[in-house]
Amino acid sequence: MIRWFLPVLATAGLVFAGWSSTHPAGPAQILPAPPPTAAFSQRIAGTGLVEAASQNLALSGDLAETIAEVLVRVGDEVPAGAPLVRLDDREATAAVATAQARVAAANARINAAKTRLEDLKAQPRAEDLPPAQANVARARVALAEAADREQRGESAAAGKAIADEELARRRFARSAAAAELAKVEADLAKLQAGAWAPQIASASAEVDSATADQASATAELARSQATLARYTLKAPIAGRILQCNARSGERTAPGSRNLVILGDCRQLHIRAQVDERDAARLKPGASAMAIPRGEPQRRIPLTFVRVEPLVIPKRSLTGDSSERVDTRILEVLYSAGGDSALFTGQQVDVEIDAGGVSH
Repeated sequence: MIRWFLPVLATAGLVFAGWSSTHPAGPAQILPAPPPTAAFSQRIAGTGLVEAASQNLALSGDLAETIAEVLVRVGDEVPAGAPLVRLDDREATAAVATAQARVAAANARINAAKTRLEDLKAQPRAEDLPPAQANVARARVALAEAADREQRGESAAAGKAIADEELARRRFARSAAAAELAKVEADLAKLQAGAWAPQIASASAEVDSATADQASATAELARSQATLARYTLKAPIAGRILQCNARSGERTAPGSRNLVILGDCRQLHIRAQVDERDAARLKPGASAMAIPRGEPQRRIPLTFVRVEPLVIPKRSLTGDSSERVDTRILEVLYSAGGDSALFTGQQVDVEIDAGGVSH
């Protein structure tokens, strides 16, 4: 039995050894990437953050209202003024409609007041004079006729040819004709005098009151329209939607930030942080290279844009034990062009030529 067991055990050991050689027990080790080579013989090292040329604009709402509609998605390219997020604006829309109705009523009132004032100032109208003058002429003729009849009656009464009652009627008729002539002459004089000054003053005051109401209604409409416009978040510039934190049905709070983050990514900038100890060595316009994290051998040439003149406290720490927490930095802005392999918000290492010869 033993003489069979030992050969079998030896054969099994050989098989296991061969299997182990072709199937490693643990995962393959990943060799660390070789350290990057320096781009410049004399250099200033710093860290940089990729951002849009316009900087990343965090757009927020200033109203506490429910989000009715989100009109964009992440990655969309939008023109300036494009609507991004619309809040529930039913109440604001109703306010605009009310203000528009008030403006229409004020316009109608001012038009009526102006028409009345112009009509009063235009008196007497040329077409009103001929009828009044004709009435005067007719009254004069009637008076002359009545006077003639009265005179004839007086002569006839002297000879007892007519009764005293007929003579009295003719006298009354002449008096009535005289009164009618006086009336139509007074009407003509009133018409020729034009509108009464107090009437013109009253009509003018009505125009002023209607104009004030119109101005008030127009201002209220402008205010309502401005309020309604606040219910739609619009793009201040043309750019790409980098992040969208708005959801239909959610309620915003006044001052809530980052509903939408927008940036003009046709040109990317890198905001390099230079330690204040190296600020004196920095030469505006010096060449620079960006090295993406995880790609130590890749070099992205940068174009100098400007130096931010304000030295500020360092906000991001690397965790190095020798790093000072009170470090202050100078920010230098470089353009990376339209490199599609970079993403906004990505960190890169930056090397700036401090006067040496490029390798």
